[in-house]
Amino acid sequence: MKRFTNINLSLLAVLFSLLITVGCATYKAPKVHTFDNSKTYFMDYDEVWNRVIEWFATNGTPVKNIEKSSGFIAAETVGLQLTGLYCDCGKAGTYDRISDGVGNFNVHVLDQGASVRVNVNATYNAIKNSTNLYSGNEIKSTISCNSTGWLEKKLLDYIGEGEDVHDESGT
Repeated sequence: MKRFTNINLSLLAVLFSLLITVGCATYKAPKVHTFDNSKTYFMDYDEVWNRVIEWFATNGTPVKNIEKSSGFIAAETVGLQLTGLYCDCGKAGTYDRISDGVGNFNVHVLDQGASVRVNVNATYNAIKNSTNLYSGNEIKSTISCNSTGWLEKKLLDYIGEGEDVHDESGT
């Protein structure tokens, strides 16, 4: 009976070790972060528009498309070390590496008469490089990353520096 118990304990120890190894080697998906991506400003449309353009210039962010009449600006940032500050790309497993981050974001400036509403939408992708344990080959796949809200907050705060800023509820 004692020998049977030792075999069971040995099997449990092996299974537990295997479970820990596999669990640590697995890629963990990114968290969903909650944040405000729009604000209303009680400022003139041209003043808000100029602040948005100034933010792009000050931060060296290249603009892909810009159209003042529709209030639309699109930008893309390539080759950033995105994980952590701008976005959450998940947690790489033991045999994974996350690289080559790309962020796309657009800004919509909407004149509402007595106020101006600004919406900032950002999406991020990265490459997950995984090593196949059997062949040793590298497998590349594109993964979606979730915005942390950092970029959106920085832009929205910059626009409203020193101004009366209101969230979606008008407070």
